[in-house]
Amino acid sequence: MTSITVPAPRRGDSFWDFVSIVTSVYVYGVDFLFIQFRQEQFWIAFYALVMSIIAIISISMMFSDKIAHACYDESRSIWIGGFVRFSCVPIVHYVILQGNLASLVVKHTLPLRVIAIALFVASYIIYEIKVPERYIEVLKIVHRPLSDSLRLLIFKK
Repeated sequence: MTSITVPAPRRGDSFWDFVSIVTSVYVYGVDFLFIQFRQEQFWIAFYALVMSIIAIISISMMFSDKIAHACYDESRSIWIGGFVRFSCVPIVHYVILQGNLASLVVKHTLPLRVIAIALFVASYIIYEIKVPERYIEVLKIVHRPLSDSLRLLIFKK
């Protein structure tokens, strides 16, 4: 009988980046739902359910030992990209429900929401292209103990 060797799950280089992006998009998105849709209880429940399901699937992909391997990086990227894109749907829906961009509430809340979504998209792009890890040598702490990485940061050997 032939045994198949499965590589050990990798946790480190983008694990916490992924979890933090998904968590921040989720928290901000749910916060948006309760603020903007306060008169529309159905939409709060609907979008909160959909966002919760997407967030749970995305984060469970990182915590699962079966799919924490590098071969699933593309799948995780698709999920997080979809989650960031889906967070725009309630904003557009809210603008439509309010009538248009001339609504007073939309005028005061939309600019900050657009800035937040732009930051989420930027964090996703930085996560995907791994700019800091690629260009700053000290940030390549994946395969080193944290104490060694901190020593490099402090003493610059």
